[in-house]
Amino acid sequence: MNEKNCLPVLILADKYNIISLKKLCLNYAITHILPETSLKDIFNIWFSYATKAYHQMLIRACVQKFAEYFQEILSNDWEKSWLSLDRDQMIEILKCNQLVVTSEYLLFEKVVAWLNAPSHPERRGPAAAPLLAQILPLIRFAYMTADDLSKVENSQLAESQAKLFHPLILLSYKFQALSLKSRVESKEFITQQFLLRNYCDIRWDKRFAIDSSIVVANVETAFQFITRSCAFPASDWSWTLKVQPWRSNDPASSSQLRFSLAADNIDQNRSIEYMLSFVDEKKVIRSIWGRHTFSKSRYSIEIEMDNKIELSCLQDEDSPYISFNNLNLQLHIKLID
Repeated sequence: MNEKNCLPVLILADKYNIISLKKLCLNYAITHILPETSLKDIFNIWFSYATKAYHQMLIRACVQKFAEYFQEILSNDWEKSWLSLDRDQMIEILKCNQLVVTSEYLLFEKVVAWLNAPSHPERRGPAAAPLLAQILPLIRFAYMTADDLSKVENSQLAESQAKLFHPLILLSYKFQALSLKSRVESKEFITQQFLLRNYCDIRWDKRFAIDSSIVVANVETAFQFITRSCAFPASDWSWTLKVQPWRSNDPASSSQLRFSLAADNIDQNRSIEYMLSFVDEKKVIRSIWGRHTFSKSRYSIEIEMDNKIELSCLQDEDSPYISFNNLNLQLHIKLID
């Protein structure tokens, strides 16, 4: 097997439904070919075939590669390739939570450009509603700014498809208006549209992914990140989120995960509430809420959990906390008035 014959052999294996050969080709492509292949070739060759043949493992591997370089894919240099995506390919991309993108509004604008592509009139007119019904729930409207949400609400597309847009937009306004404690208590905000992506702009929230093998190996993981602040003139706030394996003095107890949040380089008090969520690819599994005033003398807190997460739970094949070998977290911070 090599990079020249892998795809032709896979096509033949699909044609004659040779399952063992398909598995061999897919594993080889994901392990050896995609890491060494240009983004354009992955996009135009491997992703194109994977979506036509419904190879979910290969689709995911391609999309994960796109996610890392998604800013490049959204650039003008890629416009022709972007507009040529078919419906299934667009859906697979929008489902991805790992997309590195400046903001959700920018992504929405690119989706609108795709819908309005002159060479694809089938995306508009009578076919628009069924297509939008599949795409819109994958847009994270809740993570747009209020100004951007207003732009979406008043856009020609939203006004022409009000039945599809308005429930999503209104729910997003509600999400933004509520305290983090109220969000935790609500069951409305656990679907995929409330999962963060890897946004590049400075915000009040952040997504984190930890390799599960690192977690179960009793290795501490620390994430340094910045958020907006309430300071004037505008400045950023620096934070550190630590994930630490911990064991009590009781020899009969098992190792558990502990989470702590620290305010770095603090020069003024920070009164905030926080929401730490455990998520998979499709939903929020569990959320924890708390509040604290960070100061120079109280700059770090342990995030209290009613039901601790044992490391042994993360080693189970069907652990709800592990998705594709990652423990995925998202942290929201909100100022307390």
